[in-house]
Amino acid sequence: MKNRFATVACGLALLLAAAPTMCRAQVIYNNLAQASAGYDGVGSGGLVEGPLYDSFSTGTGSSFLLTSVQLLVSKSGGSSGTTSIGIYNNDAGTSPPSPGSLFATIGTVTDSSLSGTASVWNVSLGSPLSLAAGTRYWVGLSTSNNASTQWWYAASGTGTGVANEFFSNSTGNFANANDRPYQMLVTVVPEPSLYALALVGLASGGLSMWRCRKKA
Repeated sequence: MKNRFATVACGLALLLAAAPTMCRAQVIYNNLAQASAGYDGVGSGGLVEGPLYDSFSTGTGSSFLLTSVQLLVSKSGGSSGTTSIGIYNNDAGTSPPSPGSLFATIGTVTDSSLSGTASVWNVSLGSPLSLAAGTRYWVGLSTSNNASTQWWYAASGTGTGVANEFFSNSTGNFANANDRPYQMLVTVVPEPSLYALALVGLASGGLSMWRCRKKA
């Protein structure tokens, strides 16, 4: 009997050890470290105007949970506007693809919170956003009160998950590989299946029972 409990305990312990792996964070888009070539303004008044968008794609397998987005941004002047940061669906009916409808608003940033020089703004989602596998989405920056937020773009289309994506602004839609995409970092975690969650729950409960029996 003791050997049987020991075997079960070992199996449950292995399941518990595997749980963090099933939920390990993955960076699916990152060109923050690339050299910057300039910036575009989210508001109106410039040669290139917002809204500004850059796409990213999830991998294959199960669905994913979006946990954070980091953006390389700055501000110009002393505006007191607000920029909305959203996730948009993809419109595959255009060529190149373009941003579609708003999927979810994930944060805002005020001009007063930004520096006049490029810095990373972190949008950490308190409630992770569920994303479908094998799907393109867009990060979009927009303003309704002419915020002076500036989104910096890279000097090349290199970086993790960058080459096959696109960016968009008032002048059109462009392939990252041929131009200079906006700079961001997108982090997700694989969404565990109900089966995996059930196994982890059983492992936790079973291991607790085994410990209680061992103490008795």
